Amino acid sequence: MINSVMKVNYRHCVRILQSLLITSSLFYCDAAFASADSHLKQDVTTLTSTQFYGRKTNTIGAKRAADYIASRLTSLGYEVQEQTFQYPATFYQKATARNIIATKPSACAQCKKIIFTAHYDHLGQRGTKLYPGANDNASGVAALLYLAAYFADKPHQNQLMFVATDAEENGLHGSDYLVSQLNSADIGLNINLDMLVVNKRKPRIYAFLDGQSIAQYKTVITGLSDENITFFATSSSARLNRLFDS
Repeated sequence: MINSVMKVNYRHCVRILQSLLITSSLFYCDAAFASADSHLKQDVTTLTSTQFYGRKTNTIGAKRAADYIASRLTSLGYEVQEQTFQYPATFYQKATARNIIATKPSACAQCKKIIFTAHYDHLGQRGTKLYPGANDNASGVAALLYLAAYFADKPHQNQLMFVATDAEENGLHGSDYLVSQLNSADIGLNINLDMLVVNKRKPRIYAFLDGQSIAQYKTVITGLSDENITFFATSSSARLNRLFDS
C-alpha cells in the first residue's frame, strides 16, 4: 500500500503491541509506556528518514534499512543472520533481497518456534516523489524491535524468531522464501505486524487469522475493544475487505 509520512500515534502503537501479545495467549507485556514510546518513535523516525530513500528492495536504502535492523537486533544480544534470496524482477532478470533473522535459542528441543514477522521494504522514490512508508511498514518493524527488546532478557521455553522480511511490495517474496526454508511442523505461532498506525477517524485494529486460530482467539481479540479503539478478528479475506471499506 502507498502511504506518505504521517503523524504516528506511538502510544496507540504500544497498546496495540501489548494487545497482540495478550491475544497470542502465550505472552504478556508490562513494559513502561514511556520507554516503549521512546524506542518506537526513534525506530520509525530513523526508518523513514531520507537516508533510507523509502527502503525500496534492491536499493541502497533497503541495504541501509537491513543493516540498521540487524544492528539493533545484534545489540539486543540475538543471533542474527542474513537470508539472501533472489526473485523475478522482470521477465529476463532477477533481483536480490534480504531477510534479517534474529533468534533466541531454547533448551527445549521439542518446543515449537514462535515467529514474529514484519516487512521493512517500501516503494522508495518514484519520479520526484518519495514514499518513506511510515505506516507501511516502519510501524510494524518498530513493533518487531520493541518485542525483541522486551524478550531479550526473559527466559521462555519456545525458540523465538524475529524476522524482518524484504520484497513484500513486489509480491510477498521475502515471506515466501522464509516459509520455504522452514518446517511448518516446527512452528507454533506466527504474528505478523503490518500497518499498526490507527486512523483517528476510525480507530480500528484488524486481526486476520487462519481458520483454526479464529475459534481460539476471536473472543479474546474482540473483547479488547473499548471506547477508544475497536478490534475485529476474521479468517475471511472477503470480510476483511468489507471491514476496510466500511
